[in-house]
Amino acid sequence: SSGINAEWPLRPGSSANLTEIIDLYFQLCSVEMNTETLAVVGGTLANGGRNIFTHDQVFTADTVRNMCSLMLMCGMYNYSGRWAFEVGLPAKSGVSGAILVVIPKLGALAMWAPLLDTYGNSVKGTKFTRIVQERSDTITHMFRNLNAERIQKRKKYRLRLCVDTTA
Repeated sequence: SSGINAEWPLRPGSSANLTEIIDLYFQLCSVEMNTETLAVVGGTLANGGRNIFTHDQVFTADTVRNMCSLMLMCGMYNYSGRWAFEVGLPAKSGVSGAILVVIPKLGALAMWAPLLDTYGNSVKGTKFTRIVQERSDTITHMFRNLNAERIQKRKKYRLRLCVDTTA
């Protein structure tokens, strides 16, 4: 049976079996979830990999970081770049019309509305996410709080900590 192991990702010179690769791809594309289950997965990612109901650590911190990075960079197909600039939250859409949006350290939005835009993303799902974001003080762009004043305060503090007092 196929699975992801130390030989992945496929790289030049590897001896991976094409049939196994295609089999794994179809398995991953055939995962079936409802929005409730999708929300639990998203909440678990937002919670650093700890399941929000069982409190079991189901993903490592590295896995969460990698998954959310991939979701931010390419989870919305060819709309991903614009999504990252405008919405700024990790998200994954599917051609079924499902969208999962992870709000790190807070929670997740999971939705399903099958009408797709030209990129293959749910029309209502993307619109809903933007509306929720406009009306919320907590569901915001990941980098919204990067402002010059806050950064300057951190730099001054960091500089004070780095002063060599032994000279």
